Amino acid sequence: MRILLAASTLDEMAGGLPVCVGQLAAALADAGHTVTIAGQATSDVQEDPSALPLQPRVQIHRVRRAWSMAGQAAAAIDLHRFVRHWATCGVAESEQVVHLHGVWSPAIMAAAEAALSSESRVVISPHGMMMREALQKSALVKQFAWNACVRRHLSTADAVHVTSRKEAADLACLLPQLASTQVPWGVPLASARKWIGGRDSDRVASFLGRMIPLKGTELLIDAWAMLNPGGWVLNLVGPSESRTKQALANRIRTLRMEDRIRLLPPISAAERETFWEGTDLLVLPSRSENFGLVAGEALAAAVPVVTTTATAWTDVERIGCGWCVSPSLDSLVDGLRVATVQSQSTLAFMGAKGRQWIEQDFSWRRIAERFVRELYASE
Repeated sequence: MRILLAASTLDEMAGGLPVCVGQLAAALADAGHTVTIAGQATSDVQEDPSALPLQPRVQIHRVRRAWSMAGQAAAAIDLHRFVRHWATCGVAESEQVVHLHGVWSPAIMAAAEAALSSESRVVISPHGMMMREALQKSALVKQFAWNACVRRHLSTADAVHVTSRKEAADLACLLPQLASTQVPWGVPLASARKWIGGRDSDRVASFLGRMIPLKGTELLIDAWAMLNPGGWVLNLVGPSESRTKQALANRIRTLRMEDRIRLLPPISAAERETFWEGTDLLVLPSRSENFGLVAGEALAAAVPVVTTTATAWTDVERIGCGWCVSPSLDSLVDGLRVATVQSQSTLAFMGAKGRQWIEQDFSWRRIAERFVRELYASE
């Protein structure tokens, strides 16, 4: 099967979307499919960002354009041309699929137009961009794009992929006749965290991800300051706009928590293993999340998690590898209070159970098989 994964961005620091695209591509290539990745990337992106698979297993076509209005317009033209060419140069007897990742960028909308006008099977993964909370940002622009083409793209695609019940429900509110297909993302099995007993240093709880309101970072700062667990520090790690970063720093300073909460820069994919080695507990306090890939990454590294009912990881308590609370201040404080009084051996045991869960249910080999069977195969 020929498969083109068209992504709204290939920039490594853009969150989970390019990571999922790269890992899905690698898993599909391992299964014997011919895979190409295409998408917009800023001019300073590295030749082989570690979030993406390398040649020759997967062909990667980067549309190198800046994230300016002119750059996005040019990227739309370039990606439309590439998708149209890819769709018309395939072997006639082979099945081919264009899998679009994202919905709102000009480049991905142009790619969708080219894909839908071809003979290819078209699959769309919105990556949470159609969820109710996400639609509130730049609402007028999104409403215009929705009426202009996005509604038609989703309605006429051969399959629409979601990763959680919440994402499916929000999409159904917009398009009641649409039957989406729920398949989780895979999670690569990382090196397990090495738990060291009797440490003199503080234990570390970490947030990892983009620091935007939907991720609940302000909520986490307030909850940590209210609880102020002895013997623990909180690291907030990830990219943020300068205004957001300054607001978070001011919040930490106002609460007099500079020595208990550390605001740290983003890390690359290559630095993840070291990051998990230095983390005892992951906290993902999202107010809205279509999946929450970082929670899976933590569990794959045998790090237990505290998360919310707004993510796809509500089973962590059933499995015994974390705590799931509502995305409110009091509930988050209660969850953190229980988590931070656990012994290192208890957290290690919970982390091991989480790692086993990821290995059994979220291996990329198994998830890639589901994509082919449930989304890519013709009726």
